[in-house]
Amino acid sequence: MAYITTPGFAGVDLTEVSSGAVVPIGTEVQASDGNTWKYVKVKNTAESGEAHIIDENGNCSVYMSTSNVGAIPSIIAYTQHAITDEYYSWVAVKGINFLCQGNHAAGDTKVFSSSSNATRLDDDAGSDILVQGMRPNAAGAATTDISGSSAGYSEVNAQD
Repeated sequence: MAYITTPGFAGVDLTEVSSGAVVPIGTEVQASDGNTWKYVKVKNTAESGEAHIIDENGNCSVYMSTSNVGAIPSIIAYTQHAITDEYYSWVAVKGINFLCQGNHAAGDTKVFSSSSNATRLDDDAGSDILVQGMRPNAAGAATTDISGSSAGYSEVNAQD
C-alpha cells in the first residue's frame, strides 16, 4: 500500500512487516488515504483489522482489556494487515476509513472491547471497556474486516 506521506518518507510501504525497525518506533505519518499511521513493534501475532493497545514504548499489545489498560486512556491501533510476533510495521491510529473487526452495528454506535475476544470491537455495553472516538462505517461480524473511522485518536477508557 504505497501512499504519499507527510512528513514525506521516500519508499515508505505501510504494509511492510520487518524483523528490524526501518524507522524509529512511534513515528507517525499522515497518508494520502486520510489516515494517520504509527510505526510499532507488535508483541503478539496480529491479524488484519484487529484492535490493539499501544504502550508508552511503542509496543502494540494484542489484548485490549482492563488488565492492560488501567485507569489511564490508551491509544488503540488498528492493524491493516497480518503482522508477525516481535516484528515491526505500520498501524492505523486515526483516520476516516480503516479496517476494524467486531460484532457491531454501523453508524453512531458506541463500541467496546469484546469480552469474548479482546482484539475485536463489540456494541454490547456489557462487554469490557469503551472505545472512545471510534465509529464503525458498516455493521460487522466478529471476524469480518469492515471500515471504521475516528475523528481523533481512538482511545479505550473504563469510564463511559
